[in-house]
Amino acid sequence: MALIYVVLLVMSGLFFMQPEYEAANENEQLLFDRIENGIYRQQERALLDDLIQTYSVQDHQKGLNMIFSILELAIEQDIDTLRFDCHRSLGFIYSQIGIADRSLEHSLLAKHFYERIGDSGNFNWALVNIGNTYYWQDMPDLALRYYTDARKGFEQMTRAIGHDDENERTRRTGIDGLAVSLNNIALCNVKKEDYLKAVGNHEKAHELRKQMDSPILEAHSYSYIGHLYSLMGDADKAIKYYSAALQILTDPASVDDSDIPLYSSILAFTYRRMGNHYGRNGEIEDAGKYFDLAIDLYRLNGNDKELINTWLSMIDFYIKGSRLADALSFTYNALEVATEHAYLQDKILALNKLSSIYSSQGDFESAYEFTRRKNKTDSLLYRNYTDVVMLGVEKEISSRIQYEDMQALRQENIINKMNLSRQKTVIIYLILISVLGITLLVVFLYLFYMKRKTNHQLEIMNRDMHDVNKRLIDSESNLAKINDKLNRKNNSLIKSEQNFKDLNRTKDKFFSILAHDLRGPISNLMQISELLTERYDSMTEEKKKKFTHEISKSTKGLFDLVETLLLWSQSQQGAVKFQPENIDIHYVINNNMEIFNLMAKNKNLSFISSLPENIHAYADVNMVNTILRNLISNAIKYSNYGGKIGINAGIFDGYAEISVIDNGIGMPSEIREELFKIEPSESQPGTNGERGTGLGLVICKELAEQQGGAISVESEPGKGSSFTFLLPARNN
Repeated sequence: MALIYVVLLVMSGLFFMQPEYEAANENEQLLFDRIENGIYRQQERALLDDLIQTYSVQDHQKGLNMIFSILELAIEQDIDTLRFDCHRSLGFIYSQIGIADRSLEHSLLAKHFYERIGDSGNFNWALVNIGNTYYWQDMPDLALRYYTDARKGFEQMTRAIGHDDENERTRRTGIDGLAVSLNNIALCNVKKEDYLKAVGNHEKAHELRKQMDSPILEAHSYSYIGHLYSLMGDADKAIKYYSAALQILTDPASVDDSDIPLYSSILAFTYRRMGNHYGRNGEIEDAGKYFDLAIDLYRLNGNDKELINTWLSMIDFYIKGSRLADALSFTYNALEVATEHAYLQDKILALNKLSSIYSSQGDFESAYEFTRRKNKTDSLLYRNYTDVVMLGVEKEISSRIQYEDMQALRQENIINKMNLSRQKTVIIYLILISVLGITLLVVFLYLFYMKRKTNHQLEIMNRDMHDVNKRLIDSESNLAKINDKLNRKNNSLIKSEQNFKDLNRTKDKFFSILAHDLRGPISNLMQISELLTERYDSMTEEKKKKFTHEISKSTKGLFDLVETLLLWSQSQQGAVKFQPENIDIHYVINNNMEIFNLMAKNKNLSFISSLPENIHAYADVNMVNTILRNLISNAIKYSNYGGKIGINAGIFDGYAEISVIDNGIGMPSEIREELFKIEPSESQPGTNGERGTGLGLVICKELAEQQGGAISVESEPGKGSSFTFLLPARNN
């Protein structure tokens, strides 16, 4: 009778849950309407939490889409609390679908924000979310640290003084959070096989559940404790606590309509634990009965994630009971649902189980096929979560940029109110003086080096000439020999003269850069600073922000130019040390593409690569990174909006050949022929008017040749450019 009651109760509850899920769409629209009107109070916060709980079980993808849209509205409406709640919700859902890095990122952001505004309740729940992420990544020590911090925070909340509604709500949140923290700490104790501590923590949590007057949560605690005694091998106590849980869950007085989703989840959880208990003790028939009950409930509830977990937990028991056909059936069920919902971690587990089963049966061909599929899925786990994550990445980046811009503006307004106009002007001039001082220091050091080098060469030439003249006076008989030496010295002088001309061209190029590239940004900074000084009080906030952005842009351009000059100066002095080693070209290129990913997105560019995985070169990894970054940066600079950039690599005739190809504006032959020469000429502007020094490709040529390689270019106007450089292949 109890079992019939359970089924009827759950089915009737789920009948009411379906319209409730359909009503989630109406609640979502209601929430959006209120947020668009700038309304976000306790009522709207509760509505958001209810929607997250619904979508976290029924439709993760829809939940993510909703949160990202709300996050954009929160930034637009400048509602800080809502923005923080969105990060907390994202951390929760990413944890549910097993994307640990995203979950951790958003939970840490939420923790930081709640700590800053003094929201102790949500701060502690953020700690629990972080702990959950570490727990599911099998890092119990880190998880335990965050659960312990959350427990301390919730304990403090339970001591709230006062009898008003706010303090009562704080105390209840503290009790609920403290119980959750203790249960989670107990799970970490189990991971570390400290079962006695785990029992103690679960029993403390059970006492707190009694204070909350929630029989269903009391039953949940009984299930936890029964599971512990099952792991400890005490079957009698395990059954005692499982029975206590079922007695509550099958009592009609323990459940009302609003508790049906929670009730169904905990009942299924208890049945699954009992199935594990009987399976662990070799009682496969009894285990199967309880597993079937759990599966039916999860199916009725639409909880596919726990349905998969149940099937996966049954497999080993059925294998031990020599029921391989059933084990295979459960595994294929888990694989089908995991594939359908893109639960990659569960899919990997199912594929691994299938490989093991077929291997144990001697069907190595099938075992190999499932191992191959498992490895392929494993490699995609954190790099390409196509159905869920990619839908939110662009929105997330855009929202974060807007948020950071707003934060910068707020910080600027605070500083503007706290400081006098004269102090701001002094700071601007100090920045200008510092930049100018660094620039002059670089110029002085370079000219000093050039002067010493030239003087040293002249001293060598004078000594050689003195030796020649002395020999001419001492002996005419050695005239032929001396003439021969003179000819050699003459050739040396010609080479020295050529070197001197090269040095002059280098000097001309250097002064050209100083005259053009340095003058522009410095002049721009001076003009903007004068405008800020003279008209600051009469300017609008928009103009102040614009001028501040211009100062930042000019200073960054100036810093990049000085950094390029320093690298060029080091290469001219031979100060760039060549430290070759066997490097993975596939890894180096992918790493550099990730660095430039955001820069490419700003022009709607896409990378297309053809990179064999097993390709290595014997080269200096820092030099290779410098060459790649120059070539990729140029490809982005000269590509049209929405274009494509190709990066290919291969081994040919003992060399690793790497090509960076764009379909941008290209260049005529007269520019192409002068690309790798140090000439005082102006570099071709990019498609957005970007400017450069013209030194990047010269440095690339020097670095490629220093490693025993070479660099070349093919280009036509309007058809794009292809830069290729060679490096010695792997050194065996």
